[in-house]
Amino acid sequence: MQIFAPAAASGTLPVQASPQLSRSAIIRLIALALLSMLLLRTAWVAEDAYIPFRVLDNFLNGYGLRWNVADRVQTYTDPLFLGIVTFVTWLSGNVYLSVIAVSLVLSLAAFVLITRDASDMGAITASFALIFSKAFIDFSISGIENPATHCAIAAYLYFYWRGRDPLLLTLIAALAATNREDTVLFFLPSLGVLYFRTGLSRVWRRALLGWTPCLAWLAFSLFYYGFLFPNTAYAKLNTGIPTRDMIFQGIVYYMNAIQFDTSTIFVISLGLVVAYYAREWALAAGVVLNLIYILRVGGDFMCARFFSASLVFCVALIARYWNPRWALGVPTLALIAGLGLWVPYPTVTTAVADITPRLIGGGVADERSHYYECAGLMHYRRDTLWPLCAFTVVGAEARDSGFKTVVMPNIGYYGWIVGPKVHVVDPFALGDAFLARLPIVKGPWRVGHYLRNLPEGYLDTVTTGVNTIADPNLHEYYSHLHTVISGDLWSVDRFKQIFLFNIGYYDHLVPHTRT
Repeated sequence: MQIFAPAAASGTLPVQASPQLSRSAIIRLIALALLSMLLLRTAWVAEDAYIPFRVLDNFLNGYGLRWNVADRVQTYTDPLFLGIVTFVTWLSGNVYLSVIAVSLVLSLAAFVLITRDASDMGAITASFALIFSKAFIDFSISGIENPATHCAIAAYLYFYWRGRDPLLLTLIAALAATNREDTVLFFLPSLGVLYFRTGLSRVWRRALLGWTPCLAWLAFSLFYYGFLFPNTAYAKLNTGIPTRDMIFQGIVYYMNAIQFDTSTIFVISLGLVVAYYAREWALAAGVVLNLIYILRVGGDFMCARFFSASLVFCVALIARYWNPRWALGVPTLALIAGLGLWVPYPTVTTAVADITPRLIGGGVADERSHYYECAGLMHYRRDTLWPLCAFTVVGAEARDSGFKTVVMPNIGYYGWIVGPKVHVVDPFALGDAFLARLPIVKGPWRVGHYLRNLPEGYLDTVTTGVNTIADPNLHEYYSHLHTVISGDLWSVDRFKQIFLFNIGYYDHLVPHTRT
């Protein structure tokens, strides 16, 4: 009996009788229909998704790729996904329905690619793994870039097992990295092995060509925003929090997932075991790198979100190599379903639930359950102020009151509603390049929400356009930074300041310990 074996060594299914083909097709169609219904039933658009949506709205209205129209600051981490959604929104005029449609198509495409060459048991196991995964269901249609990552991973593995063309695989990896830069960890080990076996002297030109989309975006980001990486990276990694504390927070994130998304953690573990026995060590190494990265950065405040990509990667491995007899396959399916139903808020029975309890002060929350009542597709009404939550109501009041500058820590729904004429100062620094480079305040902190103090005079500076920051070092630092993010795009002085910032020339002007 072969448990860990591909459905077909050549990458295509063997010739079979028509009834067998019909049964396989029926299995996939049923799974696709169930997955579609579940995804639409739980579809929502996260508060964080509206941060890049404000950029989208400003772009479509002629203000450029900006969150606050006065500054060039990259507040989004998903250029590729945002670009697709922007195009569809331009056609449809409705960002909410557009992002749901794009996410559904990408999620279903990922499933089709994953199960294309799977055995019947592999396809059924993959279906169970996705249906009972909170990470996959909650964030496949959430307005966030996860579905594009899922589709990129599925496409990469599909073509990896169908010829291993260095150019094509590199291109897919580059698009995935353009969608979210840390996704590249999944592909580096297998690409490295492929480059080595092909011969670096033979492959480097094709590899360089394949990386063009990612390199082109980095070049544009450096030119337009002045920095290679999104502002959110500086806001969340430049905190002054000791490494040991972040790793502990990462452990808390794992513990939260084990309690509230047990099925996902089990499937990831099973996928790594399958990869080991199938000798797909390079692919497994990419998953392990991602899991270590999650631990190192402290995870996320959204329950299980960061595990969805590893889950899809492992589900693809299971679909290809997991081919046991029914006597072993059925208990495995029952275990996946049992773990998925055992958690407090199962994907197949829960649409709305209370916010997830905090674990050891970790601040990890069930965001979909918390926001679903005001942001879920089943509650959508185009003719009302939407999403119907407190932030949109307050945002509408600020917009209609004619405020020029406001301070607001929850900037997603709020920032979308207030529109381009209101400059929103974000004390968590996701939308503020200056605050993102300051250390966070002392005291308790929540992962992904790192509070900064506003230096004396900063709010007046933003409101009037005149630098009145009291601290002389921060005054100078802001002046140089303002040239980068608000100065003439083509000025020689701006290019000089971009160079100096990216080599850390002005780092001595800002404190490096929590204030």
